[in-house]
Amino acid sequence: MDTPVKNQNRSSTSNVSERNQDQTNDRSGNSIDKKEDRSFMPKFDNIASQAHQTIDKTTEAASPFVQQLSSTAHSTVDKVAGMVSTASEKVGERTDQLKGYETQLMQKSNQYIRENPLAAVGIALATGFILSRLLSR
Repeated sequence: MDTPVKNQNRSSTSNVSERNQDQTNDRSGNSIDKKEDRSFMPKFDNIASQAHQTIDKTTEAASPFVQQLSSTAHSTVDKVAGMVSTASEKVGERTDQLKGYETQLMQKSNQYIRENPLAAVGIALATGFILSRLLSR
């Protein structure tokens, strides 16, 4: 009779061990059946797969829009760069013109002073007097 009891003890021990392997405790100490927990994996995998498919479809749908947007952005940058280049050239031309005008004005002023020294001194004195009156107020 000893033998059947020992076999029953061993089988009950192995059953308990199997149950312990199939169960675990969550953080609050509640027992969770691992077999039930595994049932969520196919559902989660399915949800994840659907999410990936949705992302892929959205990417495919957005791709032409993104390409068009990128093309438009590049075109706009090229237009702005062209306008800035043109404006820069015009400013450079104007700068050269103003330098030319300055040179001409200085030459004419020097010529006038050489030809009319007394008038130049009179103009200088009058300008000085007017400026001193305006600035002293």
